[in-house]
Amino acid sequence: MKRAKCHPEEKYHCKDMCKRCYNRVYSKKYRQTETRKLWLENYLTPDKKEQFKKYRKEWSEKNRERESKKDALYYQKNKKKLMAQRAKYKAANKEKLAVRRREVVKLWRRTVDGFLFKIYEGMYNRVKGNTHPSKFHLWKGKPILPRETFIEWSKNHPSFLSLFKRWGMSGYDRKLTPSVNRIDSNRGYTLDNIEWITFSQNCALGSQARSFNNRRSIYELLKD
Repeated sequence: MKRAKCHPEEKYHCKDMCKRCYNRVYSKKYRQTETRKLWLENYLTPDKKEQFKKYRKEWSEKNRERESKKDALYYQKNKKKLMAQRAKYKAANKEKLAVRRREVVKLWRRTVDGFLFKIYEGMYNRVKGNTHPSKFHLWKGKPILPRETFIEWSKNHPSFLSLFKRWGMSGYDRKLTPSVNRIDSNRGYTLDNIEWITFSQNCALGSQARSFNNRRSIYELLKD
């Protein structure tokens, strides 16, 4: 088979014909078959495999805009059909998709960005009273720093980086999870009042503060 001038990079046979030169060329449908995968694994040398991968990567980079426009036009023309197929798939695989979503969220929360987003969300909800309504008086009216400032400060904080690395190496042990502690409990979440410690240390500090407050209230009652 002679290679055509209009597609010199295509070197392999398939069933489709080029409309310009009537030579056999790869089609998208054929590339996705198991036959092609087996053929590539058994008959292509490692050098040719690398060349083929490099060509595919270059082609996708060159034609990214054209392919995205084509996809957008196809979506506009077949929007109702695609939405119906999507709804049908969601209804049939509801539990499977929920499990997959939870797994993706779990993995994302173990990245630096996802973990910091989760920590800030907890801080914000406590200050606004969205969680722990019985303990809202502990955080009511307290100031909180902006999210961008908190994330930037945390990413450049040596304590957070070392604690996060240690937490990952431990297999994500809950006791070693990095946690934000307020140095002065009477003040809010500001840069001069927060520090990074482990979850177990934060729980210990909280229990010590509660026991001290209980002892102080009992002493005041006895004094009166």
